[in-house]
Amino acid sequence: MSPVSILRNVCYLVHPPTLISSTGIWIKKTVHSFYHSKDQLGHQHKDYKGRTSLLSESEIKNGNISLLIRNISLQDEGRYKCYTTDAKKNDEKYVVMSVNAPVQSVSLETTRLSGSEEVICSSRDVYPAPRVNLFTEPASLPDSLQPLTRKTADKQGLYSVESKLKKLKDLTYICLVQSFYRSQTWRASLQQKEIFSVEGQNFIIPCVAPWNLQDFTLTWSFTKEHKSSTIYTYDSLTQQSSSVWKKVRLVTPRGRGGDGSLQLHNPLSLEHTGTYTCILSAHQTKHEVHTRVNITLKPGESINVMLGFLIEVSVILSSITF
Repeated sequence: MSPVSILRNVCYLVHPPTLISSTGIWIKKTVHSFYHSKDQLGHQHKDYKGRTSLLSESEIKNGNISLLIRNISLQDEGRYKCYTTDAKKNDEKYVVMSVNAPVQSVSLETTRLSGSEEVICSSRDVYPAPRVNLFTEPASLPDSLQPLTRKTADKQGLYSVESKLKKLKDLTYICLVQSFYRSQTWRASLQQKEIFSVEGQNFIIPCVAPWNLQDFTLTWSFTKEHKSSTIYTYDSLTQQSSSVWKKVRLVTPRGRGGDGSLQLHNPLSLEHTGTYTCILSAHQTKHEVHTRVNITLKPGESINVMLGFLIEVSVILSSITF
């Protein structure tokens, strides 16, 4: 929510007044009064104490008695009346003030709270309640995947929204959260994949956003045995990149259009088997991909390793027998 709101260009005296003879009163619950050349706040409603003021004295002399309200809350929303009087006429005008708590963030993640895996899209502390659209690409059959959406308000009137779908394989989950007045649209997408490869064989880990991205950041991280580390970052605005691993590079130069796919050169089975996470972030947009990578030994090397193991076991047994 905006900390300050000005009710302007509504309450304006046609004839520039003298400060002594003019009166201006903003009424909702008696919000602010001004007469005899100064503020008169003896009857001001307690909800507005210390939060209201008119503009500068020069503005008042020119007939502009717009009202400034600080620390806006949802309770300030409503219809206000401005009553003015001077030596020539009385006048009253009305203004409706709407309060907006914009979307600040959107979360899209998997959970297993209900026994089966689900994908949940959520946003908190929003007003009015936003629109939420959670769907998949490719589109799934209507009977197998129907979103369940819930909107709840807290004591202050701020909304939390949540939409969830059953998690199925090989789908991209996309969530769009749009503000009530359609002035904002936040986008989030989530994928989970699994890749099998052979040691020493170059391969690509895909990460392509469903939308054409500009001015984005890219982060790749690697998780193995519950230990996670960042292995590659890129900023499309500065075109600066940082790589902890020398074996990786972007497939598309500068990640053009939001293609953050990564190529891994000459991988090792033990060292590079794990989960790779790609996050593409842009203005009000986030694309996240989790890829489980399984790297096996080459068939010949597997036999050699097994033979070496058997020979070693045989030598140990022979030593024990001797």
